[in-house]
Amino acid sequence: MLTGTIGDNSLDVEGVCSTSPNSFDFWTDGTDFASNNDVNGDGQYVTIQMINTGDVVMTALRFSKNDETVYNGQIPVEAFDGSMMQVDSALGREQAINADFTIECE
Repeated sequence: MLTGTIGDNSLDVEGVCSTSPNSFDFWTDGTDFASNNDVNGDGQYVTIQMINTGDVVMTALRFSKNDETVYNGQIPVEAFDGSMMQVDSALGREQAINADFTIECE
């Protein structure tokens, strides 16, 4: 479940988590991460992918609402324990979008 805000959008959405020792994926629509679109017809979708190469941890967020991309790029992660991710930061080069959300996986 993802709860919080991305930009001016308040979110409280169910999703799917897929984890391995080197990756963490979360998505709200479709049966797999590759769906990457509004499959359930609620007007929005979120995908988050974290990859750990051993030397570098990279995390990316894509959030779209009403067929418009709100944010698509890297994000800084405040906390991560394998089943919970917390983000609280300004996003993008211009830092014009704020993100404050938590993802909890069972």
